[in-house]
Amino acid sequence: MKRICIIGLGYIGLPTALLLTEYGLEVLGVDINKKIVESLNNGVTHIKEPGLDKKLLSAIKNKSFKAQTEYTNADIFLITVPTPIKENKDLLKTPNIDFIIDAINSISPFYKEGNLIILESTSPVGTSKKLIDLLQQKTSINNENNAILTAILIYLSL
Repeated sequence: MKRICIIGLGYIGLPTALLLTEYGLEVLGVDINKKIVESLNNGVTHIKEPGLDKKLLSAIKNKSFKAQTEYTNADIFLITVPTPIKENKDLLKTPNIDFIIDAINSISPFYKEGNLIILESTSPVGTSKKLIDLLQQKTSINNENNAILTAILIYLSL
């Protein structure tokens, strides 16, 4: 069974995680908010969306979903963290990618050859390249993998 790690259990991450459990994937949901993690593991969602509670209870019953604050090994990592807008010293508004960088830093100890990392979070041009460089510094990925992973991240973050 493939294991997917969804990073960020908000309006994108949680529904995606629960949908994927219906396709035979073991889904680990990671979030920094301990209250959200505890609530989800008790079968209560923090998002009001028709049918979401039912999907959560089914996934918990089938042992195909678990929420936690700690990262672990996975075959696929899906980053769905927020990118809030910040204002810089020139009063220009830009996305804050700190949560994305934190996610890559947290994934890197668990990254193995053949893993797939998908960046779903909205991000500015150049973010994918920055993430690949960061991941390459922290792991043993080579240039060939770098090119493939960069192409995937760029495609998915457009």
